[in-house]
Amino acid sequence: MVKFLMILMMGVYGLSNADEPNEKKVSLPDGLNNFAWELFKEIGTEEKNTVISPYSIASSLSFAASGAKGQTQQQINKTLHLYQDQNTINKTFGQWQNSLNTTLSQQDLQFVIANALWMQKDTNILPSFMKIAKENYKAIVRDVDFVGSSLIATQAMNKWVKEATQGKIQDLLQSGDVDASTRMVLLNAISMKALWQYPFNTEKNQAGSFFNENGQTVSATFMNETETLPFIQTDNWSLLQLPYRKPVNGPELVMTIVLPKDENGFYDMIQSLSLQQIQQKMYDVQMERVLVQIPKFKFTYRVGLKSALEALGMQEPFTTNADFSGINGLTNLSISKVLHEAFISVDESGTEAAAATSVNISLKSVLEEKKPIVFRADHPFLFLIYDKSNGLVLFIGKVVNL
Repeated sequence: MVKFLMILMMGVYGLSNADEPNEKKVSLPDGLNNFAWELFKEIGTEEKNTVISPYSIASSLSFAASGAKGQTQQQINKTLHLYQDQNTINKTFGQWQNSLNTTLSQQDLQFVIANALWMQKDTNILPSFMKIAKENYKAIVRDVDFVGSSLIATQAMNKWVKEATQGKIQDLLQSGDVDASTRMVLLNAISMKALWQYPFNTEKNQAGSFFNENGQTVSATFMNETETLPFIQTDNWSLLQLPYRKPVNGPELVMTIVLPKDENGFYDMIQSLSLQQIQQKMYDVQMERVLVQIPKFKFTYRVGLKSALEALGMQEPFTTNADFSGINGLTNLSISKVLHEAFISVDESGTEAAAATSVNISLKSVLEEKKPIVFRADHPFLFLIYDKSNGLVLFIGKVVNL
């Protein structure tokens, strides 16, 4: 199960200027994937387990960009590697949200995206921005009193967060995150619960050693299963794809694990790789009989993204030069904070529901007397969850300590 929440806050500030638009053209999924990799590398230097939803972050920033003008809008979209017109960007996020949210009633995969716009009461919002919020981003709109009681406003938003993530993320907004200068908070929450296409049998779990990045060796519970799966290996790393069950008329999601051969080689691998190289190997995979041995893991990650976004080129939206006049007709708004929190849990979930599929595969393997390849993730590794239909990376993270 994966739970993500991103918050973007806007406060009162100043002026603006503009540059010529960037004419470079790339597809929206490719652009967002480039952003995902750049942001992950920017924040991934921390020696801790990390998981973010670049989709969630980009959705909220695009939401804000729809109310921006001139260079403010250009910097946001350039950082996201989105070069289409803003109307196209907004409509595409709305289409993706509709497509992913159609699985709400499915048992195989539940993927829910929720947006909320929290405004200072009596704030005048342009009808054009309100239309985008409701039609493209499907946002609920709530009035609160940041000026009179930021505490009550914080409690109300945290309650919404808790409900949107089914209790997995609580108290996202902490003391001081909003104050009397806050005029608007854009919230985005993503909740995903998926069943493996080839589930792990809990009876095959084994205790084993995991070699943390800090040199410590710890005991971990490894899930074990032998299946025919998309797999490829290079001289320095190997890549394995673990598909989730695809619901009728729903997205086809896959978890990809990239494992360095050297147990101390994770950061060298990350620095030497591009997302395009990883994606190319995804296309080059072969169906192989693989003994999969991966650890169960669960963790929460919270990060402030302002410095990382500034490093990637998004400076003006945080300054007094910001122009968000497309929101209220004035140039008195700027982004004060961008916060992101994520929870992920990977285990044997769905084993009973998918047992028949597992039996069918194992029957096929009886005819193959080839010894399975061993894929044992007992040291730091990279993981991505993406939509196979369009290649869009929804989640990206690393497991370096257990």
